[in-house]
Amino acid sequence: MLDNNTFTPNFEFHPLNKTIIDVTRILQGQAALQNIKFKVNTPDQELIVQLDQLRLQQVIINLLSNAIKFSNPNDTIKVDVTTDISALTTSGLVIVCIKVSDKGIGISPKDLKNLFKPYFKTTDDLNKTKNKDSHGLGLSICQTIVKSMNGQLDVESELGIGSIFSITLQTSVYDKSSQQKKVSDPILL
Repeated sequence: MLDNNTFTPNFEFHPLNKTIIDVTRILQGQAALQNIKFKVNTPDQELIVQLDQLRLQQVIINLLSNAIKFSNPNDTIKVDVTTDISALTTSGLVIVCIKVSDKGIGISPKDLKNLFKPYFKTTDDLNKTKNKDSHGLGLSICQTIVKSMNGQLDVESELGIGSIFSITLQTSVYDKSSQQKKVSDPILL
């Protein structure tokens, strides 16, 4: 439940690649209206990782919806998923990074400072009539959700060039070989 910037995630084991691909399928219709395509890059090996699948999908839906909203027709939005399993043997955790990249209008340095604050709208958001229904809560909620999963949500952006939103999580992996779950509480980065 999300209340007063707190949230208790429901951690379960889910296939990482499938979780990401399912989200892009949900938004393909919205993207197709502007002839926008998704390019999804996932690890070759499917990992079963511990996460709150519903909430992670909620965050990615918000990031992709914003990317669609602020991209030009015929653009391509990239979703890159990487995993670092080098720490797996010692800690039982894997680092997951999910990046959503667009070549949209970008965000000014001044607006970047306030981007995750509740009710904040960028200068460009206020000037775009198609975004008049925005309340400025989406990214604030996304950050709260990601932090509740002991993760980090970051953004890099340049006006006229586009934006890259990155979700970084440390999470447990399901060990298929022993048919047991390697359960460790995810730790704060």
